[in-house]
Amino acid sequence: MKARVLMIGLTMAAALLAQPPGRASHRGASTTPATPQQLVEREVNRLTHFLDLTTGQQTQVSGILSTDINNLQTLQGSRKTQREAVVAAIKTNKGVSTAVAALAGTQAQIETMRANEAALIYAVLTDDQKAKVGDALSMLSSNFGRGPGGRMRPPH
Repeated sequence: MKARVLMIGLTMAAALLAQPPGRASHRGASTTPATPQQLVEREVNRLTHFLDLTTGQQTQVSGILSTDINNLQTLQGSRKTQREAVVAAIKTNKGVSTAVAALAGTQAQIETMRANEAALIYAVLTDDQKAKVGDALSMLSSNFGRGPGGRMRPPH
């Protein structure tokens, strides 16, 4: 019986140790944060992949995204701090409404910037590209800071 428990424990430990330490090292990617220009290039490449953007469209989209990236990164930093403030307010049961209102205001600014980006990008698309996008308009706005799950894919 002891041997069986020991074997199960060793098997589980071996399985856990065999896992890669994280996504970045699993893919061989750098753990250094991407620069704003790299983020813009990734977004343009993503949209080009889905929508077959022309070189001219890529330049236009790059300009649209470059305009807001620094503001978006600043707002996302504020949002992180405000989320922490909401948690602290909940734990102390003080100032919850104020903390949530601040977070909601920042989130509204971020969503407004993204919606404006989507509108500007949509305007440079051809009719065929617009048909590919369909109602998945959020795929046109920047995904800076959303992570892999935050990306919207066009309907097929």
